[in-house]
Amino acid sequence: MTVFEGLVKIPHVPHSSSGHKNRVKLETSYFTFGNFEWNVSILPHGDEGESTSTRPRVLLNRLTGFDHQCRVMYRIVLGEGERKIDSGLLDQISDMSGRIRGFSLRCQVPDIVRRTVLRVYTEMMCANTISEAKVPTTRDPNSTANCYDRDKQGWCVEADMECEFLRLKLFYSDMHNVPRNHLRSVSWNAYVIRDHPSTGTKESVIVLNAPHNSYYVQDGVDMGVIMETNIPVRQNYDSTMAIELYFIPIAIDLFWGVSICLENFKQNSSDEESDYYEQWLSGKGWTIVLDYSAAYIMPRI
Repeated sequence: MTVFEGLVKIPHVPHSSSGHKNRVKLETSYFTFGNFEWNVSILPHGDEGESTSTRPRVLLNRLTGFDHQCRVMYRIVLGEGERKIDSGLLDQISDMSGRIRGFSLRCQVPDIVRRTVLRVYTEMMCANTISEAKVPTTRDPNSTANCYDRDKQGWCVEADMECEFLRLKLFYSDMHNVPRNHLRSVSWNAYVIRDHPSTGTKESVIVLNAPHNSYYVQDGVDMGVIMETNIPVRQNYDSTMAIELYFIPIAIDLFWGVSICLENFKQNSSDEESDYYEQWLSGKGWTIVLDYSAAYIMPRI
């Protein structure tokens, strides 16, 4: 978790004589988290795009990195003492324009201002870039599901339909781009987007044993990372074409955790790869941390 604090000066903004409210946008200075720049904006008279509500609205804005959507877990506290407003933990999607749903206030902005200044406290838990892939379920070498992470590195997803439950396999297509004598560690969560078998509504089903983490070197061999699910294969059939053994494509969302590339790595082919990578990281004073929202590497203290 990373904390950012700022003060926003609140001007006196009267209503216009025509009865319409002046649209005011109050903003904090920008801060950096998860390789993106952010700021917090307060809309005292609501969002212009929501004509049905005039409640004050608070938005977390992503100012850079518009190639992908981004899943953000964050918390914002406005004001201080008895007047403060706490958003609680929010888990929202920042779209490709950087917009996010945010939250509305049940009071007016002046109610939480102290001496014309509003204190803004922001906790950032994670900011995971999202890649989308449509995975074919037929064996066609000319049809592959390619996607890119936030470092613009290419990946490929395959589906295994020959088991009782759906299995996915992720390959690092651009492994040759890892610098020589470097070790790249990448972590991710994967979700299968499907229609709920009972209600028909869209739902995200996380793969089992998530999050996943893998290591890559320039001249290594990528056998793919297998991701198990609890989704029966029969649910992927298009019943109208089952006789032709045609399967509908599977929509996959990849939520990328932190990627790190460490130098001065030397491959030791006599050791089990994953064990050797972890031992090498440990010797450099790094340790692997996995949690539900992300997986990342941090210095060991």
